[in-house]
Amino acid sequence: MRLFIFTGLSGSGKSVALKTLEDIDFYCIDNLPIKLLDSCISTLVTQGYSNVAISLDVRNPSFLGVLPEEVQNLSRQGVEVKVIFLDSSNESLLRRYSESRRPHPLA
Repeated sequence: MRLFIFTGLSGSGKSVALKTLEDIDFYCIDNLPIKLLDSCISTLVTQGYSNVAISLDVRNPSFLGVLPEEVQNLSRQGVEVKVIFLDSSNESLLRRYSESRRPHPLA
């Protein structure tokens, strides 16, 4: 299985990236809690999915301590994992949130 894990600031484009990959036949999951990553991927491997993209939320305090271990575990199981951190300028983030008319989750 090929797995892309998108993470980054809220409003940086994770959902847009997932929609783009979905258009080329990736199975995509938005905002999966990191504690569900291993069981989710195990299920998808069993079901025969070969191209998967997931976005993970960095707001969880244990995120940075857990992600490297999760990636190593998945790699040992034969999953080809790519972690992609999306960033954006403050101006872009503010514009996106003013367009959506909802406050930024960390504001």
